[in-house]
Amino acid sequence: MVQSVCHGHAKATASRAMEVDVGKQCAAERCGQLDFLPFECDMCKKAFCLDHRTYAAHNCEKGANADCRVVVCPVCKKGVKIVPGEELRVTFGRHESTECA
Repeated sequence: MVQSVCHGHAKATASRAMEVDVGKQCAAERCGQLDFLPFECDMCKKAFCLDHRTYAAHNCEKGANADCRVVVCPVCKKGVKIVPGEELRVTFGRHESTECA
């Protein structure tokens, strides 16, 4: 009797050893999606799914002014900073009239 209890304990331990802690739940409000390849925000250090990886998508208070994405101008090949909230055509229009050579 003691032998079967110990044997059952060994099975349970082996079963738990095979479980792998993979992925994290998205920290965005009302999401909680389990993501196996989560993105960690470099500003708030929380884990997010693909849909909530950007500062704007998860309303990151620390990253509000840190967005520094650029698009390469097809004419002059310079990087043009994307201005959050501004249409890309407006940004490129300003670039063409001031910096594009």
